[in-house]
Amino acid sequence: MLFRASSVWISLGAIAAIASNTVVCTPFSSMTGVSGAGADGGGASGSRDGGAGAIPDGLQMTPPAVESTVLAKGYAALSSITASETTVYFVEPSTKTIHQVPLDGSASAQSFYKRIDTTPFSALHFGERLYWTSEDKKVVGTLSLSGSPTNTEVSQDGIVTSSIYAGSTIIGYQLILLGKKEVKGVARLYKTLSNDRTDVELFSANPRNATVAGTEIYWTDTLSKSVSHIAPSDNSGGTVAGDEPGCDAIAADGLGVYWTRTDGNVRMLALPLTAGSEPTTLAINQNGPSSIVADATGVYWLTRDGKLQRFDRVISDALPPRPFAEGFASNFASDDIRAIALTSKYVVWITSDGKVLRRAKPS
Repeated sequence: MLFRASSVWISLGAIAAIASNTVVCTPFSSMTGVSGAGADGGGASGSRDGGAGAIPDGLQMTPPAVESTVLAKGYAALSSITASETTVYFVEPSTKTIHQVPLDGSASAQSFYKRIDTTPFSALHFGERLYWTSEDKKVVGTLSLSGSPTNTEVSQDGIVTSSIYAGSTIIGYQLILLGKKEVKGVARLYKTLSNDRTDVELFSANPRNATVAGTEIYWTDTLSKSVSHIAPSDNSGGTVAGDEPGCDAIAADGLGVYWTRTDGNVRMLALPLTAGSEPTTLAINQNGPSSIVADATGVYWLTRDGKLQRFDRVISDALPPRPFAEGFASNFASDDIRAIALTSKYVVWITSDGKVLRRAKPS
């Protein structure tokens, strides 16, 4: 239940917290006339599944926490999650299976694609296809999402793949393989899934993970402790951040490029780049940050102590990241896990005890 005191709305739980000096007050995105989002896209005074609720003017107290929705559970260790606007796909290596479950939770999860000869480990959705790599990174495949999931293997031809990126904004390319060819770091860009491809030599020899911002590829190199970028159109670019020990997962949006480090830091480089661009720190003392993703609603990452952290780049750079969800298992055995995916309305993620969770993104 919410009570109004002047222009502040306070829950019963918040009143009790005030007495113990533990209340946390968080402003909404505007100080006046804000339309708030309720659970799973509803209004602040609307129902769980919809309805607009007007929030009064003035500083707002954070409403009661919204529970995360369990879309699937009871699986062995999961390694990757990705999603379309209707379906969540997740990988269970022990059964060599990619599973699917409706994003709206209207049905139980079921098997989508199963291998016999190799073990799927990582999957990415883009357009009308699902891209996946094997656990040993020797097989890269793609599945059509229309009709039966017929698999097409992508030729690697000498590339020892470290990661894949699908969803490219680089015009004309639908898939990027990041890896190593002989002693050089290489990004292989596919226009089609046959031999229509371009190899771009990178500025570091051991690329780890990649993302795309605008028309450029950004990647981490854990061994050289660096973050670099390149424009495939003319091969221009270079190192944008050195001395980044343990740099690993990387993501980008229109405001910046973000990466995690094994020392507990989450770092950012603002976009567009300028001559004096230097990385800044978004968060410190994070417990094993990993699986970072970003869009207009924030920068999200997981920590080993069971938190899905969110940093809001739009409201204020000064606000610290806060748990968007917590209390779940996230002590994954591998650093290669892709544990979070974003849709237009939801954040979905996997847990280290075999669950798939969903929560509505902030409006």
